[in-house]
Amino acid sequence: MDSTFRLFFITSNSTAHTLDVSYILRRLGTLPTLLTSAPINRVRQFSTATTTSDTYFPNITWLDSPPPGIHNYRIEIMATASVNITTLQVTNRALNAVAQITSDPFNIYVRAGSFGGNGSLEAPFGTIEEGITAVAQGGTVYVLEGIYNIATQLIISKSLSLNGTLAASTPQIVFDPSTNLNGLVIQADQVMIDSLHIISNRAVTGDNAVFRVPLRTLAQLYNNITIRNSIIEGTTRSGYIWAENMTLDNNEFIHNAVNTQGLRFQMVRGTTNILNNTFRGGSTSIGAIVFEPNIASYTVSGIINVTGNTMTRFTQFVNFFCIIEGPTSLIIQNNSVDHEDRSGSSIILFARVNYALMNNILIQNNSIVNIFPTRLAVYFAGGGTFIPSANQIKVYTNTFNFPNGYGSPTDTVDPVFPVGYSNASPPGMSLGAFDLQGNVNV
Repeated sequence: MDSTFRLFFITSNSTAHTLDVSYILRRLGTLPTLLTSAPINRVRQFSTATTTSDTYFPNITWLDSPPPGIHNYRIEIMATASVNITTLQVTNRALNAVAQITSDPFNIYVRAGSFGGNGSLEAPFGTIEEGITAVAQGGTVYVLEGIYNIATQLIISKSLSLNGTLAASTPQIVFDPSTNLNGLVIQADQVMIDSLHIISNRAVTGDNAVFRVPLRTLAQLYNNITIRNSIIEGTTRSGYIWAENMTLDNNEFIHNAVNTQGLRFQMVRGTTNILNNTFRGGSTSIGAIVFEPNIASYTVSGIINVTGNTMTRFTQFVNFFCIIEGPTSLIIQNNSVDHEDRSGSSIILFARVNYALMNNILIQNNSIVNIFPTRLAVYFAGGGTFIPSANQIKVYTNTFNFPNGYGSPTDTVDPVFPVGYSNASPPGMSLGAFDLQGNVNV
């Protein structure tokens, strides 16, 4: 910033005069910053007493590196010492700024419709694809308000955060319905999706979804993926997933697909957190959360937390039909489930699961509403060769709202609570597998 001003003064009838002026530039705002003070000194000595006038044009240059945003500056000119000066005037002043705007590769900004930007907040890119290309490994792409239309797919292939928290309204990522591809594809470790509305109204295929975490290798899954505070909406599955240490937290899943699941997990390892989400199904929605690999090499292990969620209008809440590869725990607690007009049992366990590898099966503090008398809240459906041990399925302090008379004629059902198993289960299965404590029928 270059500044100049015109300083006019008149002296008294004297043999000397002195004038000291401070020339300050201050950045204003919530954190005012004094950039610098430039002293201007004028001292003159005469042989005899005299009166004189003078005009002085100081020129000062400052350099400032402010944070992103709009900034106001103030010039402050002050006489700090004045001897034998009778008149002092600042008759004009000017401040000229030359701004060099650069982008931070770890913080890239995009705004729908922008053109010719460099990814800075002042000059954002116009597309998310540009932001993903430009951002450094481990950086953040801030998606500002607007609608981002994607013709094919949005592919994340490096560690990053895709973040909509700075937008005035939740940004929408809308996938063109003329193709049946997956929408958002996450094929990297350490990926965070936060505060976005992702919409894919594409026709259902065998395995497409609004978002997909594909299989990397059987030995190494994509790791540490989080989707939170977002809306996942569409006419396909919400998610199709192979992942290790995945968290889905405080999202809204709007499922308008025909005869298919919401979240389908093919493989999970580490800790899988499905927390505080809302699942809204439609007239043909099937399972909200399904662990159902379609080949035997897709295996499951680790801790699976399904906690604090709300589900409406799906046939099933959790369908656990997986092949276990190591110690595994399934914790389903503090959820609110209402099937509304979708007939199905709420939590379904299968004989495909090797229960000898299950450290914990806890179904606790859930509220489950189902108007269909042949359905159960917790159901062991057979479909394999394994059975749980005595009291292994812990069903504690749940509230059930089911019609009287639970299950179908082909099921064995607890006489008090909507819990039971299929008579086609492997030999040895009994109601003794269920540990029922503190539950309530409404």
